[in-house]
Amino acid sequence: MPDVYVYDPDILRHVLTKKYCFKYFIQNNIHSEVKFITDDTTEAKEVFSAVTEQSIFILNCDEYTDELIDSLKQGNPESYIIIVANDFNEILRNMKSGHTPAGFILRPMCQADINQTIGDIISDYTAKNKRCGMAG
Repeated sequence: MPDVYVYDPDILRHVLTKKYCFKYFIQNNIHSEVKFITDDTTEAKEVFSAVTEQSIFILNCDEYTDELIDSLKQGNPESYIIIVANDFNEILRNMKSGHTPAGFILRPMCQADINQTIGDIISDYTAKNKRCGMAG
């Protein structure tokens, strides 16, 4: 199953994101983990570009969103991206058209948002792996 990587400049949101993901994985008996959380853009770019396994990236929507997406696509262009923003205008301001996230979450984020978005991603990941004859 895909692991999770998080970029958000707000440390309190790191804690909530990790908690929500962890709770979802435990409740659904999914063997994934939150591998990396950072508020540093440079560090995020370095780590994201080195991730070659298909993963889930939860990104704060800001002026660095496009750069971070470009970096993670270097590692694995098939990775799933979740954009977290205050509103849709923020998404429109900070994302270029070539990037297609797997999902969006508007703040304030809650457990149900993570459950729905990651649940959809896990379903897609499992279906793709079954079609390819791989174990999920």
